[in-house]
Amino acid sequence: MATRGLIDQIAFRYRTADSTTGVTRDTAKRLAERLGVDETQAIHLALHHMACRRRSNIDPPCRSNIDPGMDADRMTVGCG
Repeated sequence: MATRGLIDQIAFRYRTADSTTGVTRDTAKRLAERLGVDETQAIHLALHHMACRRRSNIDPPCRSNIDPGMDADRMTVGCG
């Protein structure tokens, strides 16, 4: 596996309380465990979901890397 430089990383700070703008580390851990992924992947999935929801309606829907065989349907799977 290739080593990534520090330039490819960002600092991430969890919130002290869950709110509409962030979550605590405990919440992130529980979510990651429920999804069967690590905390970093849970963050990536959340960002992917937000990015897909923000896309224009004329863009093709996203496909989830978790289940690449699933047909993407923005109305039923929320773009992945």
